[in-house]
This record gives sequence, C-alpha cells and structure tokens, in this order.
Amino acid sequence: MSSSKLFSKESFVTPHEVKDPLVFSVIFYVLFAFVGYAMAETYPDQIAMYLEELGKMVSSVAELSIVGILFFIFLNNIFVAFLASLGGILFTLLPVVIIVANGLVLGIVFHLVTYLESTEYFFLGILPHGIVELPAILFSTAIGIWLGGSFFRFLFFGTETRSSLKEKAKRALGTYILIIVPLLFLSALIEVFGTPLLLNHFFDINPFK
Repeated sequence: MSSSKLFSKESFVTPHEVKDPLVFSVIFYVLFAFVGYAMAETYPDQIAMYLEELGKMVSSVAELSIVGILFFIFLNNIFVAFLASLGGILFTLLPVVIIVANGLVLGIVFHLVTYLESTEYFFLGILPHGIVELPAILFSTAIGIWLGGSFFRFLFFGTETRSSLKEKAKRALGTYILIIVPLLFLSALIEVFGTPLLLNHFFDINPFK
C-alpha cells in the first residue's frame, strides 16, 4: 500500500460504515456499566475481593516512574483496542466480551469511588481522558464486530469475497494504526499528566503518588 493510499479516506473505516455495531457497542457498554454498579451493590464481599486484586496491580504500577506509568496505560489500551478491532475477524465475540468487561469495571469503580469519595471525584478522574479513550475503544469494538460479521458471511454464506474481506482488514488495520493508537496515546497523556493536576487542585490528591 503506497503512502498516498495509506492516508486516503478509502484506507480508513468510517463511523458511518460501522454505525450499527457502534450503536450496539454504546448500548452494551452503558447497560453493563449499570450491571456493574448493581453487582457492587448486591455482592459487596465478592466485589471487595476483586478490588483487592485490582488494588495490588495499581499499587505495583504506581511504583513505576511517570514515563513507565504512561507507557503501561498506553500499551494496555492499545492491546485491548487491537483485540477488539483486528481480533474480531477471527473471534467475533471478542469485541463483545471487551465491551461487557469494560462496562462492568466502570460500573463497579463508579460505585466504589462515589461511596468512598464523591461523584465529582469520579468524573474529574474519568472524564478528561475518558472523552478520548472511550470513543476510541468503542470504535475499536465496532470495527471488530463489523469485521467478524464479514468473516462469518465469508465462511458460511459466500456473500463476502476473500478480496473484500482482505480489503476490510487492511482498512481496519489502517484505522487502528493511524487513528485509534494516536487517540489512545493522547488519552494516556491526559490521564497521567492532566488528571493528577485536576485531582490535586480540587481534592489535594495525586493518584500516582
């Protein structure tokens, strides 16, 4: 693929193309965020065990340098986005599992933070980077569902050709590399450098210290 073709709009997947999977991703994410919140309300002991394990991981990450934390968050997010988008072509349910898992975690964390701190603390800690990260992840899952559907049609119905499937996969890869990865790097920068400033200013708390 030439550089001119790589940067042409035909080399990307547009949100309009994956409109239905994108709507599905948003609905499922919100739905399972509510489920996560309800689980935290209903099964506090089990959730406490999960959070204890999560806390150990966060503590180990917090011991890294600020650059180490930045790259830990960034690499984790681009790995998830890769599985959600390109992984969808072989494992159609993988993007859905990622949506469900992320929604559950958001609901659980929302319950915990609003219980221990406040709703304002939660939104200050999530929104600045979330307005970049969440659309990137949801777009990734929508691409994965779109690719998975094409692969399914190729295997079982013959309504998708090998060449069209290959072209879609190339465009999905181009979207991942040139759109999703930069957005997730920006999100990681905001989370590591912007969020602590906000939390310090309003609550005198730095989550990475």
